[in-house]
Amino acid sequence: MLQRVTLGKITDPAAEASRFDQLATEALAINPNDQDAHMAKAAVAFVRGQPDQVLLEAERVMAINPSSIFACAIACGAVNMIRQPDKAIESSDSARRLSPRDPSLFNSLVQKGLALSILGSDQEALDALDRTLTLSPDNRQLLRLRPAFLALSGRDDDARAAYQLYASLPGRQIRTIAEYKTFLVRTMPSNTPVLVSWRARYLESLRKAGMPET
Repeated sequence: MLQRVTLGKITDPAAEASRFDQLATEALAINPNDQDAHMAKAAVAFVRGQPDQVLLEAERVMAINPSSIFACAIACGAVNMIRQPDKAIESSDSARRLSPRDPSLFNSLVQKGLALSILGSDQEALDALDRTLTLSPDNRQLLRLRPAFLALSGRDDDARAAYQLYASLPGRQIRTIAEYKTFLVRTMPSNTPVLVSWRARYLESLRKAGMPET
C-alpha cells in the first residue's frame, strides 16, 4: 500500500489506509507480535500523516525484529515528516550498516536524499538519489524525484530530460504540480518554516523541469 501511495497510484489513499488498518487490527487481535501487522499499521499512519504513530509502530517492529530494514526506512520518513532531517540521515546510515545488501534498503536511502534536500545540501541529495537508483533503477518514485533534485543542483537541462523520461512512463502517477502539492502536504504535513520553504523550493524545481501546473 505505502509504495502505491508514494507512487501516486491510489485514487483514494484514505480508503486504502482504512482497509489496511482494519486488516492489521484483526491480525493483531490474533497475534499481538505479528510483525507484518505492525508494519501495516506503520504504513497506515504514514499515509495518514501521523509521524508519532509511525515511530511507535516502527519501534514495535524493531522490538520483534531488530534487523528490520523496513522499520528503519519508515522511521526515516517519520522523522522527516516532523522536521528532523538530521535524525533521518542517522537512521538511514544505521540501516545501511545493519544490512548493506538488503534489496529494500533503497527506501531508507530515499529518505536520506530527502533529508539532505531539506537541509539544503542539494548536490549531496542528488548523489544519494543516484546511488539509490543503482539499487532500483526502474523505481518510479526515484525517477520522479530526480528531475527536482537535478534542478535544485542547477542542472536545468538534465532536469528537463529527466522529467521527460518520468512523464513518458505509462500508468497512473503524479503528473501535475497541483497533484504533487497535495501529495507533499499529506505525506510531509508539518508547517514549520523549514518544511514550508522546502516544499515551495521543491515544487519550483519541478516547474523548471517542465511539470505542468494542472
